[in-house]
Formats: sequence, structure tokens, C-alpha cells
Amino acid sequence: MPTNQDTTTAPGLDATVRIEHDRKRLLLRLAAAGASLLAMGVALVITLLHAGDFIAHPTGVHDVDALLPHYVTQVPRWAPIILVLTLAGGCAGLLRIIFRLQDADPALVISPRGVRFRPTLFGDVAQIPWSAIRGLKLRRYKQQRYIDFQVDGIDRYVSRLGLRGRLHRLLRGGEYGIATLSSPMSRTAWKNTGELLERYLAHYRSAPGVDGG
Repeated sequence: MPTNQDTTTAPGLDATVRIEHDRKRLLLRLAAAGASLLAMGVALVITLLHAGDFIAHPTGVHDVDALLPHYVTQVPRWAPIILVLTLAGGCAGLLRIIFRLQDADPALVISPRGVRFRPTLFGDVAQIPWSAIRGLKLRRYKQQRYIDFQVDGIDRYVSRLGLRGRLHRLLRGGEYGIATLSSPMSRTAWKNTGELLERYLAHYRSAPGVDGG
């Protein structure tokens, strides 16, 4: 993940570090998402051609049912609906990747004043001071990697929270909010970024360490 300061060389805590989006990984995800959408489109067409009143065992006699491929090859009428919903979700994911590729702002800026990043795809860039950050957590789900910031008074710094942030506030009663950095990066870059954030946070505000997953 290119930066103007290499996170592996431990820049001084008075430096400003810009971590750019990993556009190579974004392009790979774009290609994979496009291939998946194409496959789902073909599956939808095939399903529409075979949709009907599905009867797995129309006669109840195995030998007779084996001679009735017309029923065996049909699928339930609701199957195309599932595929359409899946296709819509895939299109939304594709648009998210395209938007990130066109985003001129860096994925994350770390400075003595705090951190600056876009917590949600279409939200404003948030500037969160170290004094408002209670802690950090590295989180991974399958191949996705995230960095969660626990922020006091989050409404002052983040104009729009993601789904996880809203659920956290609902369950915790607004004790603090979660602002999540989500940008494709390698495991090494993810770990190095977490360690760099931990150093800055420990210097500018006493806080728990970073948990990794």
C-alpha cells in the first residue's frame, strides 16, 4: 500500500503519513466482481428458461420418475427472485469498487492532529483527533480487513456511520461509536498500519493496545 512515509521504517511521531488506496487490489477485485456478475447473469437466464412448478417426484415411483426429465430439469418459480437479489447485491459491490478507484483522497491520513479517512463509502471525510479515540481494533472477515476506531462523541466527527457503527451505538446506548476504515490492503500493510496507529495513539493519548485477528 503506497505511502509517502513507509510504515515499516517507523516514521517519527511528528510526521504526517498518507496511506493511499491499493489500486492494484481494487482492480483485481473489479475483475473478479465483473466475472461473478457475468456468471450470475448466465445463471439467471438459464433459471428463467427452466422455471416452473417444480415436482421432485411427480409419480412417487422412482423408476417412472427417472423417465420424466421434464420435471427433473425444472426449478422452482421463486429461484429467479433469489438470483435477481444476488445480482443486485453484486452490482452494488461493483459500484463500490469503481467509486473507490475514482476517489482522489487517500485511504487514511495519520498525523499529530489525529486521523482522517472516509468511514462510509458515500460519506464525508472525517477528521478525528486522538483525544476522541478511545481505542483501536483490527478486524478480519474472510478476505476483508478492517480497522475499527472507538470514538467518543462520534457525532462531532463522523457525519454518517456505517451499519456496524449504528448497531454498536444502539446496543451500547451511545457510550462510544465505531468508525471503520475499510480499504483493500495486504495482511502485512494491515498489521503495519495498525501498529503505526497504536504508536501514535499511545503517544498522543493513553489507550489500550490494538487487537488483531
